[in-house]
Amino acid sequence: DLVKSGRASTRKAGRGGGGTAAKWHWGWGYRGMGGVVTTVLDMNRWDRALRADKVLTEASKRKLFTPEKGGYAYGWKVETTERGTRKAHHSGGVAGYGTNVVRYVGEDVFFCVLSNNGRKAFAVSAAIEPLLFDAVKLAATIDVTPFEIGRPPILRGLKSLTWKTSASKREFVLKLQEGGHTFFALRAPAAYARRIRSSLVQAIRAREADDDGAAAATEASLYLQPYPKLFPKFTLTEKLSFEIQPEYRHRDGVDKRILFVLKDAQYGQWPMMALLNVAAAKELLEAIPAE
Repeated sequence: DLVKSGRASTRKAGRGGGGTAAKWHWGWGYRGMGGVVTTVLDMNRWDRALRADKVLTEASKRKLFTPEKGGYAYGWKVETTERGTRKAHHSGGVAGYGTNVVRYVGEDVFFCVLSNNGRKAFAVSAAIEPLLFDAVKLAATIDVTPFEIGRPPILRGLKSLTWKTSASKREFVLKLQEGGHTFFALRAPAAYARRIRSSLVQAIRAREADDDGAAAATEASLYLQPYPKLFPKFTLTEKLSFEIQPEYRHRDGVDKRILFVLKDAQYGQWPMMALLNVAAAKELLEAIPAE
């Protein structure tokens, strides 16, 4: 066993630092939620078994990886990747140890990080993922031609807005307009529409209980401090990501509207942020092609 074999790793940080897993009190409270001692090779065998038909039927596997409220399926956080594929993952930790398991359901890719530093497992996972797949290229065009830009160049509280979408076999385009003028446009590979749809569905589920029945409304702001030399119309193409969250958490509290945000890692900036009520999110969802 672990006590006699000498193979148990030593905790590097956290509660109980310096001990080993073999010396931890594995009481009844850990059954089913952390009382497992394993290796990455065993976890890989478990992944192989789940992908075959020896453990679960196809119907059971669909349930296992179908997200419900909060993006959770049966013990997994399931999300749609930027490539339009499904990613199932979960992290955990106990007594100075950390874990993170990531399974790309339709791409036959799996990796598991087991760490004796409880703070490092997720960071290692985040470093692995960019090595597995090419980054999805996004392009965002911002056109402030009709607006009077002050200093600092920030436009807050744009209202009376409408969303427009278009799609082809190669490209998906998401536009935000005021009075017919497109001041923000996101261009992405066609499969990216699945990610937008999936994120929207989860955000709507999270916010439906707070829906007051108000008409569709979107409010947006532009934060353009790094880009004054590019005005009035410019396109960003490097280190962009686009996220949808069920609420906006800020230093003054929580705004319980659905958050759309463009993140520019190159400048550490959010060039565009939009807040949608449930009705606006549902209208947008209907406009995005299912496939």
